[in-house]
Amino acid sequence: MAFGAVPKDSGSIPIAETYVPGTGFIALQGSTLTNTDGSSNVSAPANFNLTQANSIAIQMGGSDAVTAANVLELVQGLYNGSTVDQQRGNQDNITVINASAVTTTQTSSDQTNYNARGLIIVVNVTTLTGTSPTLTPKLQGKGRVSGQYFQIGAAISAINATGTFVYLFSVSAPAAAGGITATAAFPIPRTWNFVMTAGGTITNATYTVEVLYLV
Repeated sequence: MAFGAVPKDSGSIPIAETYVPGTGFIALQGSTLTNTDGSSNVSAPANFNLTQANSIAIQMGGSDAVTAANVLELVQGLYNGSTVDQQRGNQDNITVINASAVTTTQTSSDQTNYNARGLIIVVNVTTLTGTSPTLTPKLQGKGRVSGQYFQIGAAISAINATGTFVYLFSVSAPAAAGGITATAAFPIPRTWNFVMTAGGTITNATYTVEVLYLV
């Protein structure tokens, strides 16, 4: 297919170009940076302005809070035994249990830990009524081959009143201090869940369990 005459400069020297549908030929622009080789030849690398990839708008990550789906990423991957996961940073704003006026034990769905070394679990109990009502938190790992769950760390004291209770699970967790209710120096497996075991007679237990991943 013929595209017409080749663009030239004022000295009739052909100009490097590219064809843009609907526009025609336009000149290719080199970088303002130049390189000089051992023979004193001066050259300039091509200057590309990346705006699209596979017809999807690309937003370069020059600041925080850029939409994750539109960021050109070059990140380390972590092999999980069958596929490759993206490496994560610290993550929060994750609720694994949202219980409203429950009377029985609540268990979160299985969660996936990609590369975090620790977890902070925040239990916020707003209502706990009944006859000697208690809620006993427990973090569990899961063996993917056996499908069996196992307790992580020592048993946690039961909750018998409303309030906010914070639990730290980490490879090198220090003793509980400040706003931390209890700690456990234990590595976090890839698959885990969280259980709130009901005790006594509960007529209304309303609480949330949220997770903060620590890399």
